[in-house]
Amino acid sequence: MPGDEHARRPSGDVRRRAVLVALWAVASGLWTWALIALLHRYPLYPHFTPLSDLGEHLRDSGLLWSGKDPYVLRPTLNDTTPPFTVLVYTPLRLVHGAVLETIVVLANVVALSVALAAGLRRLVRRAFLECLVVATVVLTPLTLLVLSQAAWSSLWWGQDQLIMMSLVVVDLLLVAPRWRGLLIGVAAGVLLSPAIFVVLLLRIGWPAVARMAGAVAGTIVLGALVNLHASTVYWFHLLPSGEAVRRVFILGGAGTGTVATPANYSLEGMLARRPFAHHVPLTPTWMALVVVLAVLALLVAWRAQGRQLDLTAMTVLGLASAGLSPVGWDHHWIWGIMIPLVAVELWRTNRVLSVLWALAIPVVFLRSVPLTQSVHWPMGLSKVVWSGGPPLAFIVLVVASAAVLLSGPRQRTDDS
Repeated sequence: MPGDEHARRPSGDVRRRAVLVALWAVASGLWTWALIALLHRYPLYPHFTPLSDLGEHLRDSGLLWSGKDPYVLRPTLNDTTPPFTVLVYTPLRLVHGAVLETIVVLANVVALSVALAAGLRRLVRRAFLECLVVATVVLTPLTLLVLSQAAWSSLWWGQDQLIMMSLVVVDLLLVAPRWRGLLIGVAAGVLLSPAIFVVLLLRIGWPAVARMAGAVAGTIVLGALVNLHASTVYWFHLLPSGEAVRRVFILGGAGTGTVATPANYSLEGMLARRPFAHHVPLTPTWMALVVVLAVLALLVAWRAQGRQLDLTAMTVLGLASAGLSPVGWDHHWIWGIMIPLVAVELWRTNRVLSVLWALAIPVVFLRSVPLTQSVHWPMGLSKVVWSGGPPLAFIVLVVASAAVLLSGPRQRTDDS
């Protein structure tokens, strides 16, 4: 009977969704288990232990809740994040060992899968759950194991870059317009750098900007309620004076304490190393590049969003937040994992630009481990690639994208 057939369709959809959810859960669990094993078998930095950055956050959390100020007690800092960041990690103080590792890695796997699924959904216009399964089963392991040093580094250190990137992607691609801006505000309250995405919220409307500002203010208030002294020191001294960056970057961040360390993948770090070192004045050249590239990146993102190239707009701003900062460790370049999706998005409008973005993949992704760590580059090429690497690719991509996207007529953005 036609009525019976109509009645069976919803139950069939429910079963199908249940199968997809089960497949996603099993795949996430299996990849989490495999990644934990690989993190111990293929250490990214043998002289550091896995989740060492997370360990510092947990120690700082204990200090904050006990009324002490980690910004005063520690002469060097691991990063420039505000007090709210370590409060987010407070629940993890209740677990240890394998349970802690499992929670952290699983959270990153899910975050990466969600971000890739949201981008894939924008390209193929399929149901999000279908895209999530494809991302978890195929794209997430491909990204972690083959392509992205940034993603692997985030797992190794116990960083929150993947999770914050996922919050931005979900906010801009999945959240209903009336709630847009809240997740970006939370991400900015944790990591600061996601505040750059306010540029994309401006086109959506001032209510979205207000929601973002309110969320950031909420994170500041929560941090102050737990430890007013630490919040005051951070927001009124460390951050505006540049002392936070100096403690990370000059006094010994990651055990280096030098602008020219190979671990610093920023424009300033690039200029401080060979073949650029001693051939260009470091500070004036860096500042000039920052101004020019910042303006170009903002214009490219604005125009790309206007042409409904949302993945391109987000990725340009994400790469800008890493490239323009004086501190750019490998995990800061996490937005490089979106470049393959950007290349597909651009293929429909400009294939030359699409190919250029695709060619940047091996440079922006750095020397990934564990599966590609044995790849040896020619000596002459490796000096340029590993001295400049992501910053050089960022310069090329932004300039080329500006030349293409800033020309031609504007298109209206679909804000629905």
